[in-house]
Amino acid sequence: YGMSLLTPLGLIAASSVLALIIIYIIRPNYQQKFISTTFVWKMSLKNKKKKIPTSKLRNIILIICQILILLLATAILTTPSLVLQAKTENAEVVLIVDSSASMRTETDGKTRFERALTKAEELADATLATGGMVSLVIAGETPDKRAERVTSDNRNIVDTAFMELKEDDACGYGVSDIEKAIESCEKALRANPDATVYVFTDYQFVSESRDGIVVVDVSDPAEWNAAILSAVTEKVNGYYLFDVEIAYYGKRNDNVKLDMTFSVYDINGTVRHDLTENIRVDCPEGETVRVVFLSDRVHSDRKDYYEADELTVTAFLSEEIYSYSSVNIYLQADDNFTEDNSFNIYGGESETICVEYCSSQYNTFFNNILYTLRGYYEQKNMWDFFPVIRAADAMETEGYDLYFFEHYMPETLPTDGVVVLFDPGNRVPIGAGFEVAGYSNFRSIDFLTAVEEQAHPITAHVVADEITVSQYVKLKNVSAEYKVLLSVDGDPLIMVREENGIKIVVLTFSIHYSNFAIKSFFPVFFFDLVNHFIPTTVDGNYFEVGSEVELRSRGDSITVSIGDEDSAFNGEAVELDELPAKFTFDTTGSYKLLQTTYYGKYVEENVFVKAPAVESDIFAAHTTLSNPYKSIDRSQFYRDLLVFIAAALVALVFVEWILQAQDNM
Repeated sequence: YGMSLLTPLGLIAASSVLALIIIYIIRPNYQQKFISTTFVWKMSLKNKKKKIPTSKLRNIILIICQILILLLATAILTTPSLVLQAKTENAEVVLIVDSSASMRTETDGKTRFERALTKAEELADATLATGGMVSLVIAGETPDKRAERVTSDNRNIVDTAFMELKEDDACGYGVSDIEKAIESCEKALRANPDATVYVFTDYQFVSESRDGIVVVDVSDPAEWNAAILSAVTEKVNGYYLFDVEIAYYGKRNDNVKLDMTFSVYDINGTVRHDLTENIRVDCPEGETVRVVFLSDRVHSDRKDYYEADELTVTAFLSEEIYSYSSVNIYLQADDNFTEDNSFNIYGGESETICVEYCSSQYNTFFNNILYTLRGYYEQKNMWDFFPVIRAADAMETEGYDLYFFEHYMPETLPTDGVVVLFDPGNRVPIGAGFEVAGYSNFRSIDFLTAVEEQAHPITAHVVADEITVSQYVKLKNVSAEYKVLLSVDGDPLIMVREENGIKIVVLTFSIHYSNFAIKSFFPVFFFDLVNHFIPTTVDGNYFEVGSEVELRSRGDSITVSIGDEDSAFNGEAVELDELPAKFTFDTTGSYKLLQTTYYGKYVEENVFVKAPAVESDIFAAHTTLSNPYKSIDRSQFYRDLLVFIAAALVALVFVEWILQAQDNM
């Protein structure tokens, strides 16, 4: 225990005591005057002389009280406290090492991340050698705390942490949140507000003045980077063009000339029919240059849009390309950051989705819907949606991904695809899971349908109370596996069955006896139906590190692996069986998404993941780094004495008041 003044500046108030003494010295004295003596006056003077000693003593006590009151008030201003725990006298440091993708910039065989670890380890050794404390945090998308308030007694924790960081290549491929890393050190800063935070990074911050933060810049001014920022494709009249954005960042020259290699593989469905183009591009420092690879035919169709300007370069391909297995773009640059020198484009060979529509009463509604879907999926470069229109007597029950049967039903349900049955009145296919009990007719064609409480994806956009039905097929002995989506008077109008290998949708009415086909949500119903039963695996073929995507499967699981066929993701492929699944791409490269559908169809897709474009600018300026919030819990270190001093102050004020009252009597 000991005493401490938390606010020493409060001692200035002690000067009030000097002011009080001066007031007593300079206050006016009464002058003595001689008057005629009388008996009464003599007696009064005699009595007064007897009281003088008491009056002087009271005055002395009064001034002492006033001085003590001022001293106690001064003490309150200085916040006196008993010291319960001494603050750390030895140095304490919090070491934050940036692990963003740009920290992989390499010079003389060492990356910025490795240089940062070396400097952080040296500072940790020096701090522990003098009896200090060390905390270590790796700043990534989320903070990775490796050590917290470690002393020399257990320094092996810090040594092991640095050894593992060097051996495991702990630098990431995404963007680091340094602010969040600083916030994660709250415990250390609360225990010792005097701790210094060291940030080892290549981020260039606008402000240089920071309270409690020391930024250690591990970049090298001689470093530079040539980057492919993005690459996208577009189809113009059925043929591809490739739109690539590149940039140069550095401090060596105002601009550089970059050699780019553009390779297309398995052109137009022909295996090993490849094409390679080389081009040299002039890149001003810090500017984004657009390089468009296209054929003469595509250029003539979109000449105005792709006419070259100062930051646009047009490169002509020797062949028209309407399909490809993959494209590789490579910058032949001897730069210091190689993670963004290569880019792969996938999605040039769309999976074929075969669709059969069979009806005994052909109608244009279904024909228009199917070909509209074909155009949509072709435009989105998702699938080759291939519909086949057949008469009822020519129907086939195998070889398709999606079957539509209207009015006339097959004898046996197909087992290799999704089946949609419209108006199943003539007979029930074997394996359908229900029986027909005849037709139900209404006198009025207007009849309101009702929606079940629990919504389903295929009827999510259907407005039930706008649908009218004048005739529908009544069903009986319906399997419990069916879920009724729309009904009328308890009879199913739309129901769905979903099991591992069975996907059936039943519409018990004909569009000839309903207004369903003329409603705006009729085509949306088909779109939702296809998307639900034949979902795309992932939305896109190109992502940045840190992107969280939803993976969907048409089977029991989906497998994610990275790299070539012989390599795997983190040592082994990741199999996801709770679908749809959220997945985060945390490293660069080409990923394979593998699945086997419920009907035995093997599907393989590829996506490319690159470092975030913001990390390609290895000298990017960032905003001011906020000071760490240091919350001091004084109760942990001190016991407040203000209550006791205040009590004494009140007592003295009361005594002073009594003395003043007697002096005036």
